Amino acid sequence: MQIEKTIYRTAILTLFLGLVFAHFAVADIVAIDGSGVNTSQCGSGSTVCLSGHNPFLLSDVLNGSTPLVIPANGTPQFIVKDDLAGTQSSLTLLFTGSLANNASISCQVSGWPSTQGATSFATPFDQNTCKVDGVTGTGPQGLTTPQKIVWTEGAGGSAGLTNGELFDVRTASFAHAGQDFGNLTGAVPEPTGVSLLALMVIGVAGLLRRKVFPNLFQS
Repeated sequence: MQIEKTIYRTAILTLFLGLVFAHFAVADIVAIDGSGVNTSQCGSGSTVCLSGHNPFLLSDVLNGSTPLVIPANGTPQFIVKDDLAGTQSSLTLLFTGSLANNASISCQVSGWPSTQGATSFATPFDQNTCKVDGVTGTGPQGLTTPQKIVWTEGAGGSAGLTNGELFDVRTASFAHAGQDFGNLTGAVPEPTGVSLLALMVIGVAGLLRRKVFPNLFQS
């Protein structure tokens, strides 16, 4: 009888803990936002620019030379300028870093149509088509490095990003006692140290083949 009570209590406790952790699963938001973007806001509150009142350049973010850094317990808002030629029909950012086991990345689009000076910009992408690791809206819990965030055109937004347009890459809800942090970029830097070592090994093997064992590899 006592064993049955123990099993029953354990089952109830397991169910309760499962519901609690499921309830507290949190989405870390990465949004592109066109509302009220102004480089005069650089350095004010959580707004981050490259230097002074200069926005991050989209080309540098995408090629990996200037990542958007999300610190532990921070929720920065990066001002970015599209300096690419033509219109961008999609935008892909990669998140690398750390996420708590019950955290996930959620992508959003907001703040358009946007007026910047004398120019108006329509909504570039559709909220209903943005995906994280192939999942619409919110990606899987925990970190699978890197997590790919893709915004694309659709019925809810088909203008694309335009050369010269300013927009925010806004973050929210990154927390979990410092477990959520990382970089947003368009490219994951190649581990050059490993690549260099591989080239050295290949070079040494070629040298041994020609100099040390000249007859070993002859047919």
